[in-house]
Amino acid sequence: MKPGIKSTEFYGSAAATLLGAIATTGLLSPDMTKVATDTMDKIPEIVQIIDSLFDGVIRLGGLILGVVSQVKYGTGRANTKKAPEKVYIKR
Repeated sequence: MKPGIKSTEFYGSAAATLLGAIATTGLLSPDMTKVATDTMDKIPEIVQIIDSLFDGVIRLGGLILGVVSQVKYGTGRANTKKAPEKVYIKR
């Protein structure tokens, strides 16, 4: 299991916490606070989508690599075991 600091959830929640802290200090206008709140509500969904896409790409790459390596191995073994097409006999 990887440490929490290496996860996408850590960075998503850190960004939400920082923007929330800035909004509560009054440094943002009410209009900006609404935009920041809407954005922070969407960050966990965005992080989950990005994480799912990345995970899907990694799994697809592994699947393709597994299939390609099996085909290459089978082809190589078949070529190794097949009889030669012409036999030359030196006299």
